[in-house]
Amino acid sequence: VDGGPVDCLGTATETLEPPAWAELDAVRGVTAVFDRERAVFVLARRPRGVLGHGHELVEASLLLDGELAVVEDARLSTVYDGDGRQRSAGLELWLPEEDFPRRLSGTVKAGASLSLEGVRVNAAVFEWRMEGQQGVGLYELAVRDEPPEAA
Repeated sequence: VDGGPVDCLGTATETLEPPAWAELDAVRGVTAVFDRERAVFVLARRPRGVLGHGHELVEASLLLDGELAVVEDARLSTVYDGDGRQRSAGLELWLPEEDFPRRLSGTVKAGASLSLEGVRVNAAVFEWRMEGQQGVGLYELAVRDEPPEAA
């Protein structure tokens, strides 16, 4: 920073193919980094016209002890404020042959919102907890920004 080296953990994402907004109402992306050996990555896409997060298409990856673990099922629940911004969230990650999910909980620490060509984006820095460890990450929400109905 400002000409000096930075030595810390972090994540970077690359979108190779932009979301097909004609087919989607929302996209949610979560990263949670705990240390060099443990991190969580989640992408949830809500198809157009589907009500509620229970019908989202959710993909998740869990870095566990430095190895990428298979996540069979991931559930992301979010509490929003009156303007639709993320305030807190919970994640359940179901791994094969485990009877109980790995659970994460997080709360917002900072955020920013903007509108881009019919899409509203809320980006929030989150503090996360998982299995007694504290981590940080990003929770991004992009939703279709529909024009108000004609009166």
